[in-house]
Amino acid sequence: MSKKLREIIHAKQTNPDRFYTNASHEVIERDTKGSEMATGIYQNEAGTYFTKKAWKKEQTRLEKLRLQKEKAAKKARVKTIPLAEIKNEDGVATTNTKKKGIYLLGAVMLLVGIIITGFFLYSENKEPIEIEPTVKVELEEEPTIFGNAVVTGDDVRMRAGPTLQDSIITYFPTAGERVLILQKATDSILWVKVQRKDATVGWVYSKYVEDSAN
Repeated sequence: MSKKLREIIHAKQTNPDRFYTNASHEVIERDTKGSEMATGIYQNEAGTYFTKKAWKKEQTRLEKLRLQKEKAAKKARVKTIPLAEIKNEDGVATTNTKKKGIYLLGAVMLLVGIIITGFFLYSENKEPIEIEPTVKVELEEEPTIFGNAVVTGDDVRMRAGPTLQDSIITYFPTAGERVLILQKATDSILWVKVQRKDATVGWVYSKYVEDSAN
């Protein structure tokens, strides 16, 4: 186990804000001045850590597994239909099939001819009807504004629970993002439970969430 990985695991218990995992699954370190630096360590959704080399191998393995599943699913959807026997020893079945096809085609053509003839006879005896042009009116829908509150800070953390000890789910990179308040803060819980537009749900410190009716 590398020294950096030991630091990450130890900080998870003592200083959870020192490290976080970005959208690319790479663990990022923050120093006391707020600067960020890549650690070269990666973490998957299950919480397992990988070195950069091991992470590339893991991604290759997962991609092969995904392709195998897709291939298996395609095979499962394919239905093999056996060819039917169309001729017996005397060739009777083939002859009957051809006759049935000819009769069916003749019946369809006769029906089409009757319909066309009736249409023309009806058109000749019918006075033309002037059809008034219709005007299509498109109603513009007002855009729906998501949420009932706004995040007021940059790099605001969303956590899995209403304490600093709960793990970080994601970040709000800039102020102004609208969220939906699911549970307001109280005198005992100074955190607000919110939902992002992408359906992510978590807790944000109340001073960084402002109610908005617009």
